[in-house]
Amino acid sequence: MARRQSGKPPVETPALYPAQQAGYHPAMPGGRERRDADAPMQPDDAPGCGIVHRQMEKNMAGGIYADVGSYLRRRYDRLLTKHRQWPLPGRRAAYTMRLRNASAPFVCRYASTDFPTLREIFIDREYDAALEHIPADCKTILDLGANAGYSVRLWLERFKECRIIAAEPDCQNAGILRRNIQLANAGDRVKVREVCVVGTARPVQLDRSGGDWGVRIASTNDSEPTVSGITIADLLAEDGNPQVDLAKCDIEGAEAEVFADCSAWMHRLRYLIIEVHPPYSSTRLLADLTKTGVNPRVLYRRDKGYGLEVLALAI
Repeated sequence: MARRQSGKPPVETPALYPAQQAGYHPAMPGGRERRDADAPMQPDDAPGCGIVHRQMEKNMAGGIYADVGSYLRRRYDRLLTKHRQWPLPGRRAAYTMRLRNASAPFVCRYASTDFPTLREIFIDREYDAALEHIPADCKTILDLGANAGYSVRLWLERFKECRIIAAEPDCQNAGILRRNIQLANAGDRVKVREVCVVGTARPVQLDRSGGDWGVRIASTNDSEPTVSGITIADLLAEDGNPQVDLAKCDIEGAEAEVFADCSAWMHRLRYLIIEVHPPYSSTRLLADLTKTGVNPRVLYRRDKGYGLEVLALAI
């Protein structure tokens, strides 16, 4: 006897992306969740599925992501960033990301500027042109404005015997920085100092309105907690006043006060890679360095737009 039809329209099961069919879910811890064995499988030509599949294949074949889970977690990160008003889980949670051109995974935070920073350094290779002028024998590196640790990871991979002093004022960035160092098994090679580099030692308050990659010294004082502001001379003195083969400086405008009087420590630097933020300029930087008695030589210069400049200097 034939079964009587209920008269209700059939329920359409949403199409799964191919990676979801394989069991990946970007929102889950670790990046994957096993699909129910009885769940229906949808063909790759389901509406929208082919586009996503082709994009995924393009990114994987292009040598960016080391695995599908990393690609999907990045897609979910973009979704959270684009739709901040949507009540989706995982905002600010940490996730791991593997890139083909890195030997160890990275930690990023969802809906943050972590992945754009990682992209600049390891995918767009922002520092590579400057590093062409830096010898490979760098042993001591000073990273001022280490952020979430992606530049530190670059130094670790490029300079195999280096030791790094990394300064980062924001406590949340510093936490991710430490995790990225741990993933590289480099805890014995990196000393993290949770301080703000300044021209005159003092407690400072931070302005986080520019996102995780734009933390700067606040222009006004309010009820926000303060962090320790330390000079480079004192930072180096804490470590026994080493000779610094390479200093990288990206401190969101504080370089103006740091280099205004740098005579106490400039003779300890061999090379400097710096991002200059307006209203400070490369012209003022070179003048400040010349006042200390050194003869800085410009090895590389790039205009990033909006008044931002990247320079590599031999001191």
